[in-house]
Amino acid sequence: MPYVPPFQLFLVANAFFFAMQSLTDTQIFGSTLDSHLHHQDWSPLAQSLVAERVETLRMDAAQYTLVFDRAAVLNAKSLIILMVVPFTLMSWLLLPRAGRPFVAFFYFSLHLYAFLLLLFSLALAIAAIDVRLGGAGLGSPVVDKILSIVNLGVCGGYAFLALKPAFGSRGIGRVVKAVAMALAAGVIVLGYRFAIFLITLYTA
Repeated sequence: MPYVPPFQLFLVANAFFFAMQSLTDTQIFGSTLDSHLHHQDWSPLAQSLVAERVETLRMDAAQYTLVFDRAAVLNAKSLIILMVVPFTLMSWLLLPRAGRPFVAFFYFSLHLYAFLLLLFSLALAIAAIDVRLGGAGLGSPVVDKILSIVNLGVCGGYAFLALKPAFGSRGIGRVVKAVAMALAAGVIVLGYRFAIFLITLYTA
């Protein structure tokens, strides 16, 4: 806070993260249409919605794929602040006795997601190294799962360390809240990816 205001820090982390995505040619939030259709939990639904959308627009699948993939990257960049909103509300509900103004929860969320974006950047670098060594990087379910679990654990550790100075949380409650925050952040990331799919689907 004394050096970089929360929103500016979030924007810097965001810029660094998307630069890493460009360097590694990998998308985490702006997933390709093929990924949504075949590699996500919502793939069956995505297949149905995309088929309807393509028919409505009277475009062939290959042409729509190019349009979708380009728009998804732009949407993922411009709307990333949306992840902060549900986490802010969740933190506020999780800490009703913290005695802090609502803006403190918003700042806390900005800091946490700035940290997550830098953590994702590190994961992208690790995945790129794996590709250089002959692996599949994030294309490998094993690598993707391991990095996701590590990211979730590190996020929980960050939340645990941050809860005491930010809100005065102590004891077992601090542990429980840190775990809840890490799980919520993971769910929100998945929700954001799905939201980007829907937004792109109906605006591209």
